[in-house]
Amino acid sequence: MPGIRTAYRCKIGSHIVYPLRLAEVQNSLDSATATFDIAVKFFDYKAPKQGEARTSYPIAEISYDPDDPNQREVTLRPFPKGLHFEVNEKLKILFTQKVTPWLLKKHPLGWEQKYHALRISYDIEMKNFVMIEFNAA
Repeated sequence: MPGIRTAYRCKIGSHIVYPLRLAEVQNSLDSATATFDIAVKFFDYKAPKQGEARTSYPIAEISYDPDDPNQREVTLRPFPKGLHFEVNEKLKILFTQKVTPWLLKKHPLGWEQKYHALRISYDIEMKNFVMIEFNAA
């Protein structure tokens, strides 16, 4: 049944935050949640350590797995708490304007047979998101 749910949530340190809450993901992907079952994972893989500075932070991965054609996954990764205000509003707009159309786009024949992901990171110097579409061969 189409909708959105939390698949799992990793506990994280007080110096980092997840970029969006579940309700914010739901509001940003509203039209896609009417079509697909969207599982949201709050995942701490390679989370930044306290005081660690990076030039880029992986923020989200939106993926499609051919094993379950009616499900999409959104994996959110934590980043430094000090960047939350800068990233949060921009990310909600990006999810609405770029991610939702990517999820709902009509794809060529055979697209459903491979793993696909839209990877989003935040570049500190550019103060903007970098999106890369990954397609498994």
